[in-house]
Amino acid sequence: MIEYFNDVEVRGSGVIMSSVFDQIKKMYAMDPEMAGELAISAIELVLTGQFSSDDAMIDMLLAPAKVINDHNVQRYEIRKEGSKNKKIKDMKLDEIAEMLKNGMKQKEIAERLHISQQTVSYRMGIIRTQYPELMQDRGAETAQTNVDSYQNTNNFTNVQTNSL
Repeated sequence: MIEYFNDVEVRGSGVIMSSVFDQIKKMYAMDPEMAGELAISAIELVLTGQFSSDDAMIDMLLAPAKVINDHNVQRYEIRKEGSKNKKIKDMKLDEIAEMLKNGMKQKEIAERLHISQQTVSYRMGIIRTQYPELMQDRGAETAQTNVDSYQNTNNFTNVQTNSL
């Protein structure tokens, strides 16, 4: 997750949070209870992106941190989506899913993509567990049948091997 953050934005977040912690220290001398609530709210914000205090002062003090936190989460999600798309493209998961949906067998896919049948099988597992949406349009029933057929064959092979 850290690789998705920009140093400048992280530095900005650090400056805001440093300011919040300075406010906590100053507030502690005057009102330890309020300082404690601010500290807990700041920790909640860092960990969850939200805080539960309904105090207007705390809301005001944490507003800049909330804005930066929301922005960082949004940027992370955009970059994560880009990374997902890159993985799909690099591993040709979309092509494999499309060929499965068209009724092709693993061996045929392997020959077409110039990869081993084991690689196709491995990537089918990735499609099934991480990117099932790739199987969700036309011909999905055929593709799912191919994936299920593969799973049943593997399970049968494993049962035979284990019983020997």
